[in-house]
Amino acid sequence: MNKIYISILVLLTSFSLFAGTSEFNDSFSGNYTQLFYQLQKTAKEGNAKSQNNLGLLYDAGLGVTQNYKKAMYWYTKSAEQNNPKAFGNLAVLYLNGHGVKKNPEKAIAFYKKAIDAGEPKAIYGLGLMYYDGKGVKENMKKAEKLFLKAANLGEPMAQTALSTGYYKGVKFKQDYKKALYWGEKAANNGYTPAQQDLAVYYYLGKGSIPKDMIKAYKWDYIAAQNGGAQGQNNIIQFAKTMSKSDIAKAKKEAEEWLSTHKNINTELVSAGNPFSSSSSSKPYTVKVHTN
Repeated sequence: MNKIYISILVLLTSFSLFAGTSEFNDSFSGNYTQLFYQLQKTAKEGNAKSQNNLGLLYDAGLGVTQNYKKAMYWYTKSAEQNNPKAFGNLAVLYLNGHGVKKNPEKAIAFYKKAIDAGEPKAIYGLGLMYYDGKGVKENMKKAEKLFLKAANLGEPMAQTALSTGYYKGVKFKQDYKKALYWGEKAANNGYTPAQQDLAVYYYLGKGSIPKDMIKAYKWDYIAAQNGGAQGQNNIIQFAKTMSKSDIAKAKKEAEEWLSTHKNINTELVSAGNPFSSSSSSKPYTVKVHTN
């Protein structure tokens, strides 16, 4: 019996590290150890982006042994040059107590510095604090307002948070129309988890969202090209229940999308897991069996 795995990520209790658009992205081969030595050189020379990204590698344990204190050191060096992404990363360390004593007040202060400097992820991060009641009193109105603000600035994680929140009706009022709207936004911004969620929406066809196997296959196919494990599994299973012509149409639409979205997701962190290694998720998972 074949299994189609459907996992909708409702929200994260923390979110991805703030990566900078790196001068190494165009030639980055996936070798984090090599990247570590490149970044170390330019970080020591005073490059703020490199300092932040070097902190990211220490924070996530990519290409080097995980070391939160060294991550804190390099984020701080970058923040001293007013890098908004570094402010955001410092907020995450203080919020989670990584390499430093937990301090929600300092986390909020650094988030606000990042927000003032124009960093949409920080708006989303502050919203998550109110959503989870982490360091502050839970406040869904503030959380939704902040998510909407970040989402309207193009932040795909905020768009995904809204989409999945509206879809499941977890803490937010269920609204399939809004779920689809924000899911489409995030998916078209190249965010793999949102692409897999969108495939789920079209596969299940709930509420005002129509069941559409061509669109479900299309978005899981796109996600699979970006390393999405759920997408890789599901397109194999979808193919067993779809006609050859529908599969061909879905693939054509997916390839057309991929050909026009080659330059999105340029942040260093998007080369790997978009979530920090310290984040935890609250997944809604069902297993659908097909003959």
